[in-house]
Amino acid sequence: MSFEKTNLGNWVENLSHSEGLDGVYSGWYFNDQIQRVIHSLKYEERATLGWELGHHLENMLPLDQVGDLDFLIPVPLHSVKKRERGYNQAKWIAQGLSSIWKVPVDSSILKRKKIYRNSNNVIQYRTETKYG
Repeated sequence: MSFEKTNLGNWVENLSHSEGLDGVYSGWYFNDQIQRVIHSLKYEERATLGWELGHHLENMLPLDQVGDLDFLIPVPLHSVKKRERGYNQAKWIAQGLSSIWKVPVDSSILKRKKIYRNSNNVIQYRTETKYG
């Protein structure tokens, strides 16, 4: 796998709600290649691909660039989505990264309250309601 590395560093200042967060990082720009990999991970039952992405992420975002971490927090899935998929792809990515960085993963800190539509459906929904 070869993905274009981001040079954007810490995103925390770009968030509308960043209370309690010291850092938020992205390893890759979202493009067609990463979209195909994420689609495989999410919809083709390839959970271990997330673990591999976590390993690859270490090359893109070295721990010394991030600084001291207490833990990695994967973005949670709504319980309905988790039941449909059987796993949280973000947790698998975090576990892959954790195995290299030796930083624990804590999935109990964030909880998803709302269920969101598939991003393709969200774009279609927004277009329909805007131009409807």
